[in-house]
Amino acid sequence: MYSTSTKCPRCGYFMQTVATTQQLNIKGTLTEVPNMLHLQCPSCGSQVETPELMDSNGALVLDRFRTLLTEEKSENS
Repeated sequence: MYSTSTKCPRCGYFMQTVATTQQLNIKGTLTEVPNMLHLQCPSCGSQVETPELMDSNGALVLDRFRTLLTEEKSENS
């Protein structure tokens, strides 16, 4: 998983990696994307997304988009 050595920009406490399910509108379809990661400070609640986490989350969204396209093609066949 990702390093938790990142300090909170607000209070300086060490941040923790948190996984959530995000509800997104992809190609006009409201869908859930699980396991989206961000860093969250257990002290003050600040949330940060590092470039690495952005890449990882972007790959999850792209995968979900591809799945939606495949399902759409199957329904139209």
